[in-house]
Amino acid sequence: MKKISALVLSAIIMFNIFSVQRTANAEALDTGTGGMFIHLTEYDYNSEERELILYTRASNVSSYVITGIESVYMHITKSDDKSLIGDVFFDTVDLGEALNPGDYTYLTFIVTDVEDIDVKSFITADVSTTYYVGEKVNLPAGIKVYVKGQLIQYDVSPEIINNRTMVPLRLTVEALGRTVDWIEATRTAIISTGDDWVEFVVGRDVANTSSGEIYKLDSPMIQKNYRTLVPLRALSTAVGCGVVWGADNKIIIIEN
Repeated sequence: MKKISALVLSAIIMFNIFSVQRTANAEALDTGTGGMFIHLTEYDYNSEERELILYTRASNVSSYVITGIESVYMHITKSDDKSLIGDVFFDTVDLGEALNPGDYTYLTFIVTDVEDIDVKSFITADVSTTYYVGEKVNLPAGIKVYVKGQLIQYDVSPEIINNRTMVPLRLTVEALGRTVDWIEATRTAIISTGDDWVEFVVGRDVANTSSGEIYKLDSPMIQKNYRTLVPLRALSTAVGCGVVWGADNKIIIIEN
């Protein structure tokens, strides 16, 4: 069994006015490399006990089975003035079951003796992890997209176009448990979950939603070689999913 020290990453969360309050999900983050990626998703702050409870998601973007965690270090500061909230070292972390490449799990960390946090202050946590790996997995070539630990089997490979990862529309949407209706006359895809929907149009750089919110797209949906390709991060954000990208092994995890 091999021990590896993981990279240092950042995540941003926001505190609210109540003594115990959970935030919305943090934005999707880019690991920039391979390994284990831990990022903050939400928190509770108990002012009576002066406890900061950090809820995190740990993702495996390596080519190994991750079998355990030896330690996690967090450097927690306020984003606005960079003042230190705490340097915290956790030397007992229960990963639970081993993580295969493309899989993720949830971990909770409790930080004690935390002073009251100002209303609406942003928090940055730099996280580094030392973890154990088992066997190396023979991964397929190219970009690999995982949902709930399962590799999506595309008939057309994802590709990077204009620095954006483009994926086949229908197979991705169905892997996320959503439905898609295609309107050929306007080259429009309507992706729905119950009464909620988001609308992508080929060549258009915005996506409309049932809530009235409009998403600005860095890259529009396109058609290429008789396939409709959609920008993965924009699609995931629009349907409420997070995205983790591990560049070294070209692993993308959609956190559904």
